[in-house]
Amino acid sequence: MKKLSCVLAVVAATVCLISCKSDTLGGGGGGCSMEGNWKVKSVDIQSEKLNPSIIEISKNIALARTYNFTADSITINEGTRAAAATGKYVVEDGRLKMTGSGVNGTLAEDMKIDDCGGSEVKLSYRMPADTTIQAIATTTLVIVKQ
Repeated sequence: MKKLSCVLAVVAATVCLISCKSDTLGGGGGGCSMEGNWKVKSVDIQSEKLNPSIIEISKNIALARTYNFTADSITINEGTRAAAATGKYVVEDGRLKMTGSGVNGTLAEDMKIDDCGGSEVKLSYRMPADTTIQAIATTTLVIVKQ
């Protein structure tokens, strides 16, 4: 049970780390402004290692999230629980990078910007981010401006 809780915490923390800090993003879709409120539209988690129940729980957690981007910070809300995570973000070389803290501890994430169309952003990442370690899962998120 402890292993399941740990995996869920890692997946939940990873999914909640969407961020960027510039009005113009690199990556697949040109430029877009991230300031404002965003919601997860879709989540796709691919894994041969995680139990399907863990994948489904992680998707539901991600779909309940909203993101409030300001000029230099982000607040991630999870369902009715406000401020599940807070942090700073930066966009570099078509990637979103965020550091901060949340209910699951320290947050640090590096996501590829696959597409950025103004009111919709597609992000992808692998778990763990370290490519010298075998991947547990790959995740694609689509967030939409509210």
